[in-house]
Amino acid sequence: MIANAQHRILWLPGEERMWDEEYSSRSAAGIRIDASNALQVSAVFACLRILSESVASLPLHVLERMTRGTRRAVELPLYRRLHQQPNEWQTSFEWREQAVFHVGLWGDAYSEIRSGASGAVDQLIPLHPSRMKVERIENGRLRYKYREENGRETVYSQDAILHMRGPSDDGV
Repeated sequence: MIANAQHRILWLPGEERMWDEEYSSRSAAGIRIDASNALQVSAVFACLRILSESVASLPLHVLERMTRGTRRAVELPLYRRLHQQPNEWQTSFEWREQAVFHVGLWGDAYSEIRSGASGAVDQLIPLHPSRMKVERIENGRLRYKYREENGRETVYSQDAILHMRGPSDDGV
């Protein structure tokens, strides 16, 4: 799965192209393995659950670089977002748990960075990795194309997405 993580394409809503003929394999019984039925295997679900809950329970700090080392920057708005509530419906634990789960199953996790009136990070909105396409553009930066469930495509700049990457051979 790791070697195939860089082969992302855009597809229609509801399709799990990452898991089709090109990206998945059949079990010994001839059953095509996709994200949905992989989660029905208790060992897969248990591993992802243990990993995601364990990582989500670790302390999470926002650090500021100082002349001599670093310090916790608890006064920054980003600290509250990451440490307490990244968005209006998830706790920090739930958001981090979901992100690790996505990395474990799809190889990447994405959140849209929404800024408030002050320009500070107001919300981190999870985006499903099966609907994201990442492209490296001419200036070396990344562009993210996200296909909503209704088929609408939204294009994000690199600065508008928090991208948690799993291992890949090209860093994208």
